[in-house]
Order: sequence, then structure tokens, then C-alpha cells
Amino acid sequence: MNNYPQAFADKPKALALKDEFNQQSEEVSELISKLLRPASTIHRPKQDRQLKLTLALQEFIGMGILLASHLENMPLLDILKHYKKKLHHSAAYNLYEMASHVAEELGKQAQLGVEFGLTTEKLEAFNELVSSYGETLEQTGALLSDRKSGWNQLNNKILSCSKTIRLKIDPFILFNEKEFPEM
Repeated sequence: MNNYPQAFADKPKALALKDEFNQQSEEVSELISKLLRPASTIHRPKQDRQLKLTLALQEFIGMGILLASHLENMPLLDILKHYKKKLHHSAAYNLYEMASHVAEELGKQAQLGVEFGLTTEKLEAFNELVSSYGETLEQTGALLSDRKSGWNQLNNKILSCSKTIRLKIDPFILFNEKEFPEM
């Protein structure tokens, strides 16, 4: 169509149709280039933070077990032992929940923790790591949701382009075929 501007000359509606299709094609191209980036670029930051949190959580569960056994808090001790057992087999959100609970329990016993070597700085750093991981989970979810809606948007744009071709452009070209056979 772009090679035959004379076919659209003095036909404002046909020219608008051509421009509409060009705009739709550009939107499809933009969506495709955006969606061709690998999903691993979204998952990688979450995976890196998850590994850091898992390693830190292993340490802090150990401290929690030490404090719970010292306080003879058997329910907490059982929970922490369960966390230790499930640590490397937990889904991302469950890991966050476990880490939040451990941070909360250690915060309650911060005074006693100091006597066993748990410094306020270490506890604050752990709390920051847990918080950062939670934010990363939210961001990753939002980015994946955007990506999914992008694919849906792309499918709708392609359908729209196809409809424009079938119902508008093809009939126009067929009608003007005798005047512009090469088009």
C-alpha cells in the first residue's frame, strides 16, 4: 500500500484507512519487541534475593531455635524446627511468611538474643532483607501480570489488524484492482 500512494490520492477515507492500518501495525511491532525480552529478566532479581533470604533465614532459624529452647517455648521450637525442615522446599511466598514470622519472634526476644550474640544490627539487616524480598515479590508479580496483559493486548491488536485487512483493505484493493493491477 505504501508503494502505491496514487491509489489513495483524492480518497480521504481510503487514506485514513491506510493510516489506521499503519498505526495498528506499529503498535503490534512495539508490543512484540517489548514481549520478546525473556521472562528470566523478571524472575532473576527475585531468585537472587530468594537465595540470599534462604541463607540468612537458615542462620536466624538457628538463633530462634536456640532462644526457644532456652526459654522452653515448645510451640515456638516446634514451629522453628518445621521451618528449618521446609526451608529449601518452600514456595517464594511461604518463604517470605516464614522469614517474617522468624523476624517477629526474634524481635520479641531481642534482649535475650543479645546475650547469645544476636546484635541489633544483624536483626535490623535481616528485617531489611525480609522487607526487600517482600517488595521484590510484589514487583515480580506486577511485572508478570503486565507481561500477561501485554500478550492479551498483542492478540487483540493482531485480531484488529486482521479484521481491518479482511473487511476494509482487501475490499478496497479488489475494488481498485483494474485501475492499479500491480497493487
